[in-house]
Amino acid sequence: MPKQIITLNTIPNMIFFVILIVGIGAVFGMLTYEVFETNKKIVFVNEIQKDNVNVLDKDKYFGNDFIQIKFPQKNTAIKSPVLISGEANVFEANVRIKIKDENGNVLANSFITAGGWMDAKYPFEKEIDYTFPTSPNGIIEVFEEDTKNGNEIHKVTIPIAFLPIVSENHN
Repeated sequence: MPKQIITLNTIPNMIFFVILIVGIGAVFGMLTYEVFETNKKIVFVNEIQKDNVNVLDKDKYFGNDFIQIKFPQKNTAIKSPVLISGEANVFEANVRIKIKDENGNVLANSFITAGGWMDAKYPFEKEIDYTFPTSPNGIIEVFEEDTKNGNEIHKVTIPIAFLPIVSENHN
């Protein structure tokens, strides 16, 4: 009995193979998009910002081994004051925070002390007021200040959008 060999030399087999490869690529592409592009969605918040984190991100932290940010998540639209929360394990629990617009203007320069220090990450949370931005987007920088030279170390940068300021006219 002759052996049956499967080859791609027939048109139907080649079409099937191409469709199979394209289908696998499409599925992989969709999964990759979901994983990597979800951080680009803007989450709008209102008066009680800590309660308005996207439900999927409620327990999500990002950052590095020393500073982890819980809120605001990347690409969140914020207004003043903004709640900044997370966990840190930095020298004397001193966490520095700067808010800048995309023109480099420092809108706020503050600090907070985490709940403990030097043996684990401890929570921190603070509402920070900032001055009027000159651009619609900006960043929040959360970092430790090096006691030797004042350099910003272990910095976590959070891209954000500024919500427009709405004046309240009560006529």
